[in-house]
Amino acid sequence: MAIARRGDLIEIETPNGIGYGLFTHKHSKYGELLRVFNVLVDERPRSPVEILDTAVRFNCFFPVSIAIRRKSVSVAFHCNVPEGLSVFPLFRTGVPSPLTKRIERWSLWDGEKSWQIGVPNKDEAKISPLAGWNHALLVHRISNGWRPEMWI
Repeated sequence: MAIARRGDLIEIETPNGIGYGLFTHKHSKYGELLRVFNVLVDERPRSPVEILDTAVRFNCFFPVSIAIRRKSVSVAFHCNVPEGLSVFPLFRTGVPSPLTKRIERWSLWDGEKSWQIGVPNKDEAKISPLAGWNHALLVHRISNGWRPEMWI
């Protein structure tokens, strides 16, 4: 039975190339945290550094171990989690208004506690939304260049 290990660099096949995400944390409520890099390549690089040196485009909770077992993703490399990615990231969350169906009061969440921020500023809009994603959504968002600021 395949179980993802912290530091697994996951390879995700998309229609537009191969994307990569690093499994960095396991949260007791939300599961495995994947840091998805801003890179699409045609073939696996020779070294994980070629991926780890790029920026993280977004963070999401994704069932990495299940995806490995189902062979919908694969472990390209196992590496030490870079210092900058070892800290649990902030997430953005909110409840849609029943009238407008839009989130009007946002909150930030650090993995333990949350606090309201109202309407996100330019920097807060770049914080990933708090959500669990399935394989189809992950592939779609990687291949189409999705960024957290597109979800406001």
